[in-house]
Amino acid sequence: MMNVKVSPNVCPLETYENGKNKYCSVGGTAGTQKGKCELKHGPDTRCGRSPECQGNMFCRNGQCQVAVEVVICSLNCHGQDPRKPDHIRPGHIVNITYSCTFIRRAEMGHKKLKAEIKLDNTKRLGIVKGESPQYFSGFVTKKARKGEFTASLKAVMTPCVSNKDSCAANRKCILNAGQ
Repeated sequence: MMNVKVSPNVCPLETYENGKNKYCSVGGTAGTQKGKCELKHGPDTRCGRSPECQGNMFCRNGQCQVAVEVVICSLNCHGQDPRKPDHIRPGHIVNITYSCTFIRRAEMGHKKLKAEIKLDNTKRLGIVKGESPQYFSGFVTKKARKGEFTASLKAVMTPCVSNKDSCAANRKCILNAGQ
């Protein structure tokens, strides 16, 4: 039986697979040298391939980058009179229009996504699923009461795979329902 001595710099499979922040380099001189166990790179650092990057980052244009995840929404509220859309009274119908764009892009292009859109944090307007980008728009009507009229829109994309705290957009419109 032959005794093989392994250099501490050579990268055994279990060393880098069990270490969350490590990867095995490809080795030198056109693959004739074995790879070494190396620390994974952070954002905006040089890389040659995606396994060299931390977490859900990927290597693009020679740098470690996080996935691009964008949620953009608009919300508009206006009264019945097109000449004075901000002028409403109690009992008037308020038209609420909304639109959202969801984008998730990573190493190999656009990725699948799932998002939920709610009005006033209670009424679910819808769910979008599928390949990025996804668009969602529509309108609802609400009756104005005396005082301040508000409507809020919340759109959340899950899961958020980039290093951001959340992939969401919040919008609110406020009108005064005078006498």
